[in-house]
Amino acid sequence: MIFPQSVIQSLILFFYLGIGFLCSRLGILKQEQARGISRILVNVTLPALIFCSLQRNYEASLLPQIFWLLVISFSVYGICIALAYGVFALIKTSEEKAGVYRFGMAFSNVGFMGYPVMEALFGKESLFSTAIYNIAFQLLTFSVGIIMLRTKNADRKLEIHSLILNPNIIAALLGLAFFFLRIRLPGPVFGSLERLGEVTTPLSMIFIGATLGRSAIGKLLSDWRVWLVSLFRAAVLPLALYIGLKPLSNFLDFPLAVPVMIAAMPVAANAAILAEEYGADSKTASGLITLSTLICMLAIPLLGRLLFGV
Repeated sequence: MIFPQSVIQSLILFFYLGIGFLCSRLGILKQEQARGISRILVNVTLPALIFCSLQRNYEASLLPQIFWLLVISFSVYGICIALAYGVFALIKTSEEKAGVYRFGMAFSNVGFMGYPVMEALFGKESLFSTAIYNIAFQLLTFSVGIIMLRTKNADRKLEIHSLILNPNIIAALLGLAFFFLRIRLPGPVFGSLERLGEVTTPLSMIFIGATLGRSAIGKLLSDWRVWLVSLFRAAVLPLALYIGLKPLSNFLDFPLAVPVMIAAMPVAANAAILAEEYGADSKTASGLITLSTLICMLAIPLLGRLLFGV
């Protein structure tokens, strides 16, 4: 039997995820160690992956692609943010939980899952468009996202320098600067950074698996709000984007799979960490990450097969 590429690649990702789950359950990978992996991903391997994905020869024909990727990504996030505030203004819950639900509707896991899944399903050539598209995520998640999560009782203030000095934003902007200035890194330097970036896929899935291993999955199933956000991420948003952008597919200079599949990613993995730091309900955030990851890991290969034939 010949399996679709999306199924094969999803099974590989599930394998990495299972390793993280078992390591967590067996006590091999404890919570503080998992946070260490998270910091390595955010500050080292993911910036390397983003930067290397932008290391390509300058082509003037790519300028419209960059422009429309940015326009569409900022528009999609703007709509999702407005929708998140509207929905959870109508659905009453505590301030600590409302911020988490809003954050979950607005921001997907483009770092720990977006890049690995796009590379697995559509190859390395998709990472250039993915990196451009995700600039909006990096700018908004550490500004608007924190505003969403921050409660009146939060000890930590919103720090502008944490946005400006975010390694992933720096990597994206530096990569774009090198692209426009036509600067290419020497072979050994690029090769080292490229191999460092390749660690992101297995390491990120191990981290997510460890997060699942620490979660009480049974309690999640009784919270319908968690189901609402998870299903919005896995099905409603990507299908709505596909329907809305499909008529423009001949006009767009980048694969339609980029915005659609990025939208299908689960709730951003940093939701729990940011919730803890800014006074929101970190347990609800962890549950939301867990359930949305489980649902999206099943939905992503299905969407890839049905919509894009991979």
